[in-house]
Amino acid sequence: MQLRDTRVIVTGASRGIGLAIAETLHERGAQLVLVARESEELRAAGDRLGAQVIAADLTDPTTLAGVVEQAGDVEVLVNNAGMEMTKPLWEHETDDLRRIMQLNLLTPMELTRLVLPAMLNRRRGHIANVSSLAGAVSLPGYASYGASKAGLTHFTACLRADLRGTGVGATVIEIGTVRSDLLDAVKSVDTIRRSYGRLYKTGLFRDLDAEPVARATVRAIERGRRHVWLPRTAALAPALADLPRQVVGLITAGIRHR
Repeated sequence: MQLRDTRVIVTGASRGIGLAIAETLHERGAQLVLVARESEELRAAGDRLGAQVIAADLTDPTTLAGVVEQAGDVEVLVNNAGMEMTKPLWEHETDDLRRIMQLNLLTPMELTRLVLPAMLNRRRGHIANVSSLAGAVSLPGYASYGASKAGLTHFTACLRADLRGTGVGATVIEIGTVRSDLLDAVKSVDTIRRSYGRLYKTGLFRDLDAEPVARATVRAIERGRRHVWLPRTAALAPALADLPRQVVGLITAGIRHR
């Protein structure tokens, strides 16, 4: 997909992976709409990249229709905004579960639902959902986070089946840990730090920088790829989890919505 002069929404775009994706899209000549909570970082990113900015709390479902309305006629949606919780389920509050499932799963689904009609009408568009390897493996403390990301990954796969023959594509980006202040905070939790330590020792798992993740994501949008799996040394886990989907996809190939 050609990205020059293409209008793109990026959520969670004020820092980290979202900002790196926005910067890479800017290099491709995309017209950017950056969405995040109100902050100086968001305003600075918008000024630097010549982007429209929309300050919104994406854990509040009542804001989502307004975000899409303000964004205008978009052709690419990058659902990157997300949050982590690294504690056992019995330490969660009811609102913890609502917020993480809303931001990591329900918000991407609703934003996708809202932007799809225009994409389908023009038979051109792309949805990119930033998920996690935590959706394919089990770690202590990741019951809510892993469930939300597993849901996002499977949603993307089923969405791709719905979109067959429409001209609209969907990519899921399943990644490991990305260096950031957030990662430092996550690693301060004892069970997570020890779990990561054992994974690092296998040589299959390592921390990533945001920029390579952003470049891989933008390439996947341009080329219509199904997946981004990083680090590549850990790609076996999501590949095995995806195998039943691919088998069933082959069996149901050619079946499309009328």
